Amino acid sequence: MNNSVQKKCVTCDEPLRDEYCYKCGEKVHHRHEFALHHYAREIIHQIIHLDAKIFKTLQILTTRPGQLTEEYLLGRKNKYIRPIRLYLSLSMLYFFSFSFFDKAALLDIRLLIKFDFSGLLLPAVTAKQQAMGLAGEMFFRTINQQLNNKIALLLFLAIFAYALVFKLIFLAKQRYYAEHLIFCLHLMSFSFMRDVAFLPIFLFNKPLGFSLALLTTVIYLFLSVKRVYSANILKITAATIGLYSAFSIILSACTAFALYQILFM
Repeated sequence: MNNSVQKKCVTCDEPLRDEYCYKCGEKVHHRHEFALHHYAREIIHQIIHLDAKIFKTLQILTTRPGQLTEEYLLGRKNKYIRPIRLYLSLSMLYFFSFSFFDKAALLDIRLLIKFDFSGLLLPAVTAKQQAMGLAGEMFFRTINQQLNNKIALLLFLAIFAYALVFKLIFLAKQRYYAEHLIFCLHLMSFSFMRDVAFLPIFLFNKPLGFSLALLTTVIYLFLSVKRVYSANILKITAATIGLYSAFSIILSACTAFALYQILFM
């Protein structure tokens, strides 16, 4: 098939005026595109283009807090991976990486029991272990895996609540909810990327890993808010404290809900 034969778009059936359909953007179809040399060239082009986009996105995400969000909100989108795709890709990388190292799991039921000052978690975990009939290490590995699997979905849903917190805190900025959501997606993407990079530290010294994660989160959040929301230092500091507190509450709620599902349902 060539241009003289193809009079209409194969996707939307609109009359063709150019190499691309003016209505849906579909490229005019040519059979020679499936020739080996042409197809190989297309694959190489796509790989190189994607690699460049990934590298540029991750570079800005990790070294210039808030700039990726700023670029996206200014309409500069084609050079970077879209926020939702970036989040999903890095979250998959995060949970996949940590699934191989139970010792490095950030959500460890044994650690949660240790810091459960209510004393309610240990009896529930003990009862669950008896019901499952699993030995100590196997039981904890199974529970940790279930816990982290549930948190993966809950964290994604929690982002929408976290974006609402941003909306309320920065109400005077008169930004759309989706703009705050994009900020949150980039923020969480950075967290996943950082934790994967810190995996060796979590393996050999989990308290140090937690401390570094906390420190980098606060600093990154502060610098991101400063760049994207352009407020004075006092307001940014107050907002950072409020936002981090809100995130901690949301994460705790997600963890509690996941534990309830695992232990009582």
